[in-house]
Parts: sequence; structure tokens; C-alpha cells
Amino acid sequence: MPREEELKELRATAWQEFMLGRPDQVITTLDTLGSAGAGEIYGADLVQRVRKLLSSTHQMTVARR
Repeated sequence: MPREEELKELRATAWQEFMLGRPDQVITTLDTLGSAGAGEIYGADLVQRVRKLLSSTHQMTVARR
């Protein structure tokens, strides 16, 4: 597990990417470690927002077909 200073940096980067519409870092962690692991690294709030984004994006993709 990363040290606290590394976690702060990871979280800041992940939030910036999320705000720019590129939550790839969190998505990769979700795929690798699951919700609990991603939540420990990025915090529950960001993980929940990314999952909501993924859910709404998936629904839009399905609706277009």
C-alpha cells in the first residue's frame, strides 16, 4: 500500500483526471482491486462518482444501439 504522501498525490491526480472527463486511473484500479480497494486509495466519494459515470455512460451507449 502506498504511503500517505503518495496517496495524496494519487488522489489529487485522480480528481483532476475525473474533472477532465478521463477517470482512467480510477477505472483501472476498480477493475484490478474492486470497489473496496479503489475506495481505500482514492476515497469512497471519487469511486462512487466514477462508478456513476460509468453506469450512465453504459446506459447511453446501450440506448444508441
